[in-house]
This record gives sequence, C-alpha cells and structure tokens, in this order.
Amino acid sequence: MQPSGNRFGPNIYQGINGNVHGRSIAPQFVEDVINSVEPIQQENGVMVYISGSVKVVVNDQGAVITIVTYIGR
Repeated sequence: MQPSGNRFGPNIYQGINGNVHGRSIAPQFVEDVINSVEPIQQENGVMVYISGSVKVVVNDQGAVITIVTYIGR
C-alpha cells in the first residue's frame, strides 16, 4: 500500500506538522491494527483505528479508505 502519483517528488515524504509519512504498510499489519484496537467513530460514519504510529480509516461498510503513518514522532 503505497501512495500513488508523484512517488519520488520533493514533497512525498513531507507529512503533517513536518512529520514524515511512511510507506509500504503490509496488509496483514493493517488487519492486525483493525482487529486489536477499539475504533473511534467519526460523525460521518467512518471508523478510525489508531495503533502507535499507524492510523487506519475504514468506511461504514468495512472497506479501508486510507492509511496514515507517522515516523519520527
């Protein structure tokens, strides 16, 4: 699971508040986060699972919308 588009551009690693975004999250690791963490339900119906430096966002039908990683926090 890698970001698409400008994969090697100058801003691909620039994250929120200067943190660095990770890449290549294994699907099994995403499943482990979803199965081991109590989700936080958002107003729009999506569920957010946060474990360490990984945030997984899942829609109301159970499909993964996005995965955000923070390295070097």
